[in-house]
Amino acid sequence: LSWNSNFQHIMASGSVDQTVILWDLEHAVPSTTLKDFAEKVQTIEFNKFEAEYLLTGCSDNTVKLFDCRQSNDENAQYKKWLVEGEVEKVKWNPNEKYHFAVGTNGGKVYYFDSRTTEPLWSVDAHEQEITDMAFNTTTKNAFTTASVDNYLKVWNMNESACNLVHSQHCKVAKVYCLD
Repeated sequence: LSWNSNFQHIMASGSVDQTVILWDLEHAVPSTTLKDFAEKVQTIEFNKFEAEYLLTGCSDNTVKLFDCRQSNDENAQYKKWLVEGEVEKVKWNPNEKYHFAVGTNGGKVYYFDSRTTEPLWSVDAHEQEITDMAFNTTTKNAFTTASVDNYLKVWNMNESACNLVHSQHCKVAKVYCLD
């Protein structure tokens, strides 16, 4: 689920049935069903700067950016990127209007500018799937990843590179989320 805080009455849900539903919460009904997926939709997030843009990640190695103003049940407007591995997590960078990160089941992280077609950088971050990622809003170049390999990693990143700053084995079962 992804809550659109700029439009209090819209929420999105991604599903294993290969759809994303935009929900009209004011009337408690689905308003649009996006069906442009070949596999299950694993992750979604609205852009904090431009609330009409919804980022999705799918098990078919694709990331899609939908313009929800231009999409309806029959016609969806989106931009598409392919990555190596199933997309486990997508996250908009809250410090950069057009930038987002993608984490895969192979432990790789990609960093994109939504206005371009190729990643700005990628890094083999973990040995197993990326379960979550978080951007630091105070230290703008700090970025954290979590994985089922039980490691949390802190990265120093910018538009052209990402470097490991700290790695910590959590000594717990599996890390699935962070913030």
